Amino acid sequence: MRIDEVIQQPGMKERMLKADIMKSLHVAVPGEVLTYDHATRTATIQPVIRGWNEKDDPPILTDVPVFFWGNFTFTPEKGTGCLVVCADSCIDSWVQNGGISTPLAARVHSLSDGFAFVGFRQTGGSDLPSILNNKKDKQTPVTDPVSSGDAIDFLASITQDKQGVLSATKKSVRAVAKGYSGLCPALPNEETVTKFLRQDGTWAVPAGTSYSAGTGLDLNNGVFSLAISGASAGSYGPSADVTGNEGQTISVPYVTVDQYGRITGISNKTYTSKNTTYSEASSSDYGLVKIGFAQANKDYPVQLSSGKMFVNVPWTDTTYSEATANDYGLLKIGYTQSGTKSPVVFDETTRQAYVDTRPYMQDVQYEYSYAKIGSGSSLNITATDFGASTPAGYSVVGIVQVWSGASGLAVCGFNAGATGATNMLRLRSVSSSEISSGTAQVTIRYIRIS
Repeated sequence: MRIDEVIQQPGMKERMLKADIMKSLHVAVPGEVLTYDHATRTATIQPVIRGWNEKDDPPILTDVPVFFWGNFTFTPEKGTGCLVVCADSCIDSWVQNGGISTPLAARVHSLSDGFAFVGFRQTGGSDLPSILNNKKDKQTPVTDPVSSGDAIDFLASITQDKQGVLSATKKSVRAVAKGYSGLCPALPNEETVTKFLRQDGTWAVPAGTSYSAGTGLDLNNGVFSLAISGASAGSYGPSADVTGNEGQTISVPYVTVDQYGRITGISNKTYTSKNTTYSEASSSDYGLVKIGFAQANKDYPVQLSSGKMFVNVPWTDTTYSEATANDYGLLKIGYTQSGTKSPVVFDETTRQAYVDTRPYMQDVQYEYSYAKIGSGSSLNITATDFGASTPAGYSVVGIVQVWSGASGLAVCGFNAGATGATNMLRLRSVSSSEISSGTAQVTIRYIRIS
């Protein structure tokens, strides 16, 4: 029968059209994972079943979303078996934005809109780990609250090998404490209860748990407290705000503290306020002053700077010339006495100048009464005998006159600069007979030197 005769058979066209439509629709197809992107949780998959009477391999599927159980994720290796289930409509908009979306293309049941369920194998058997296949290892609901010490096993991790075989590990935990809900690693099977749960999930004995009270502290039953101080319980000082009126006595607390900061004593001291009323200051009494004086001629006001007083006196340099008979000016001291001209002298103590009116030269006469002098004998008369002394500011110039009231005596020596017990005058008898007592005189001239 020719092909055109077959097509002409009743209902054949409809059956062929239906077969062609069904060929373009995809529901589910087995595949193998080629690559996996952990960040986007999508895979590149090679479908492993060709179409009827087709020799070419099915097209590779890209960006296929991969299904995982809850929050458990793993990385499927190349060759992991899977089943790609195709959606009714285009899923591109939903994959990108989520929520209720409008398809970006009109395709239906397309291999481009598949979801991959990994874990399927080419041969019989189960990929589920023994922890899930074994009834006694399956997770059981945790009741709330959990009694202290109750052990609870839970699924810790799942892995899959190249053949798609899954394996899982479990972890055993126990309740934190009696009467509380929660999970923690099982307590050690020990009698002691001195261990604590570390951050890494293990039980350990804390280091350095032996404590002692330091200076100023007491330790009783694991509780630290301040050691007893010298202060007694009670209230100290004024019980309310106090206005210190004149003569009022108030109570002030006096506190002593040791080197460790402990109060070792506290007591009340009394304080009596004094008169704090001040009057205007005077030349004899301290008191209050006001600023704000307005300058008047050379009277300048007192001013304040940072609470300190000062007087701002305008200052200009004044140049003076040498004094003359007509003009005030400057003078120098140090003139040397010349005849009757005396120098102007400056007193360093009184800071005053004056003219020394003492005579430039003066003659002073001295006398001495002597007893009789034997024949051929001599008499030495000292400065003390005469009472001679050089006036202050003068110096000896020489002898003006020597005289003796008795005859038969001669001056045989004179020392004008003699002082004290030094011989000033020597008289010698030139008579052959004894000389009776008499008076000797000497006149000495002095010149002013200062």
